[in-house]
Amino acid sequence: MKPTVLVSWSGGIDSTSCLWQLLRDGEKVLAHHVVLKTPEKRWRMESKAIAAQREWFRKQGYGFVYHETGYDYGTVRRFTRDINITAFIAGHILIGYPGVMQAVVSSSADDERRLGRNPGTQSRRRMLTELMAGCWTAKERDGQTVLVPTKRRLEWLTPNIAKPKAQVMAEMPPDLLALCWYCRRPQGTRPCGKCRTCREVESARRRMSRAAG
Repeated sequence: MKPTVLVSWSGGIDSTSCLWQLLRDGEKVLAHHVVLKTPEKRWRMESKAIAAQREWFRKQGYGFVYHETGYDYGTVRRFTRDINITAFIAGHILIGYPGVMQAVVSSSADDERRLGRNPGTQSRRRMLTELMAGCWTAKERDGQTVLVPTKRRLEWLTPNIAKPKAQVMAEMPPDLLALCWYCRRPQGTRPCGKCRTCREVESARRRMSRAAG
């Protein structure tokens, strides 16, 4: 199978939701996971989630191309957003897949409202991916280095951009949703219940309960 669309897959709710939607709709997907070893030490639970979700998709009869890479902050404390690391690596993966002409931004409407306070975040993410994938090249003009477009283009898909987190969760198969990992500071094998993503998911669950009630 020659994939045509890239999903950066963390094992969390949003990216897993996008992967499921694309496969359900018959798209040919390249799914890529970064084992991101940060001081928060959540990568073990994310890797377990990815393994369980891959088995779920297999049992459902969904096939896709999967790649996994790693990035270890080591003894250096984090100095950039994780999204910048994953975007850079995603572009590197795309070098080997010239037929992939689409990439997914998995953010929900809730994420977009939060990121709206930092409007350059998504633009920087897309630029990093496109630079590594070869959509831009550097040239010297009048003594200055400028970026100019190449023939390669990426279309950015946003399946969840208009959906609140509660809607994203409600639309997913419940057994797939149960396999997602979202906590940034796991306490052993349990979510901490206090980090930003834990609070967001709990709020979404309350909204789901009210809507169902």
